[in-house]
Amino acid sequence: MADDESLDLPVPAASTEVALPSGPESPDLLLVARYGLMISLCALIPIPVLDWLVESWLRKRLTRIQLHGFGIEVKRRDVAMLGNGDAGGCLGLLWSVVSWPFRRLLRYLLWVLIIKAMIDTFSDVVARAILVHEACRSGALPGDAVQIRAAIQRAGKGANTKPLERGVGIIYRSLKGQLWRLWRQSRERMRAETRRERQDDSWSPEDEAPLQDDLEGLSEALARAIWIPEVHETLRRRFREELAAMKDT
Repeated sequence: MADDESLDLPVPAASTEVALPSGPESPDLLLVARYGLMISLCALIPIPVLDWLVESWLRKRLTRIQLHGFGIEVKRRDVAMLGNGDAGGCLGLLWSVVSWPFRRLLRYLLWVLIIKAMIDTFSDVVARAILVHEACRSGALPGDAVQIRAAIQRAGKGANTKPLERGVGIIYRSLKGQLWRLWRQSRERMRAETRRERQDDSWSPEDEAPLQDDLEGLSEALARAIWIPEVHETLRRRFREELAAMKDT
């Protein structure tokens, strides 16, 4: 890997004055930011379908780590149900293959849309992680993963996550020239973790080791940007309301 200059990582204005939360009330935001960053960078993978597969693998891995933290064991399909984002099904995969050559040719013209998609993906990962954490903390998990996913979807759509998107957008839009380098670094991290899992099937998912310096610095900036207590509480409240409504039906 090329020895480039260090990134000048942007941090939103008041973020350095805010301590990240710790304890059962909130998920590990640095962990969520690490995976949210790597998942959003999947948009830069220049191979159709592979980007979706890698994103899906990372989403499921983040969910497994969250569940493992509560000592919860569920089936693989339930992990996928809880962790994966909205999918377009077979038609969505077909469209990604058909549109890939055009997106490749127009990559620089569509850069604004790519950044927007990455911000949306990161925000979705954060919101989903908050709600999976709440499901674990409240005792809803282990349970019916289909119903819990439906509650997560409705709670996410019913809450205003624009502040999350703005905080992340400040950082992403100022890193246009460095995103490809960050993707290469995250790719090396993903490969290392995959090799580790293959070597030891009984290995429990942990994420104590930091990323490479540039990625870790960016992850810390993103973790502070997404610590918006009112958004987190709104998501949790909406989720609890959805769970209560399901019990009443």
